[in-house]
Amino acid sequence: MRQELFSENLVSDVRKNYFNFICQCDAGEGQYRLTTCSEPTPYALCFAVFGLQLLQKREVIKENSGLYDSILRDNLSKFH
Repeated sequence: MRQELFSENLVSDVRKNYFNFICQCDAGEGQYRLTTCSEPTPYALCFAVFGLQLLQKREVIKENSGLYDSILRDNLSKFH
């Protein structure tokens, strides 16, 4: 019998840990850090939204979509 490479519990734990990491990187007001000890950056918000979408945390994205939209658009106009 072939043993599963990833058990359901392992995948669940990884998902929980990833979500907790994203939450720990939340600097408030729609700002995120790339690591828990770094400064908030515009780039980090993209990673946070990607991670939330990957984890299917659509309710978090929907709840903050107006804020995220505003921040992303503002950063695009500032840096490009």
